[in-house]
Amino acid sequence: KLFEGKEGEVFGPYKDNDYFKLSKITKITQLPDSVQSRHILIPFIGANPSGYEPTKNEADAKIMADSLLTVLKADSSKFEDLAKELSSDKGSSDKGGFYDWFGYNRMVPEFRDFAFEGKKGDMGVVKTVFGFHIIKIEDQKNFQSAMKLATFGKKIEASEATENTIFQNAETFALN
Repeated sequence: KLFEGKEGEVFGPYKDNDYFKLSKITKITQLPDSVQSRHILIPFIGANPSGYEPTKNEADAKIMADSLLTVLKADSSKFEDLAKELSSDKGSSDKGGFYDWFGYNRMVPEFRDFAFEGKKGDMGVVKTVFGFHIIKIEDQKNFQSAMKLATFGKKIEASEATENTIFQNAETFALN
């Protein structure tokens, strides 16, 4: 029923495992099921290491990422060479920062959101737990409807009166 609804509609209450829930459709959009992208990772001290020990503090890493983005927006043909030279993600830098088709749940949320919610050709700087990524969306395919839900859930718990009644009934049954 949710997938037949319109933005703003509320569904429920309904039972989902041990919960009663109400859900509201807050956004309906079209998202691809997979994306190809390129990225350059600039880590900073305190970020999760990606096989490379960062030497820049967060502010310097951000300045470098923003500078690279400016260069790449002027001439995106440099992306592959700059990724090979500067990216600390050695898993993709050898391929010019290229990630072949990946699904929605493969990347960390900030990277994923940029890649799936942006448009082909978009470039931007995204901060994740690994550092700053300069990301270029190479391609997207198989667009389909997706919705964002706001859901309120309340765990189903028996009241004390219900538990007492069940206990009394079980005792009576056991005695009989």
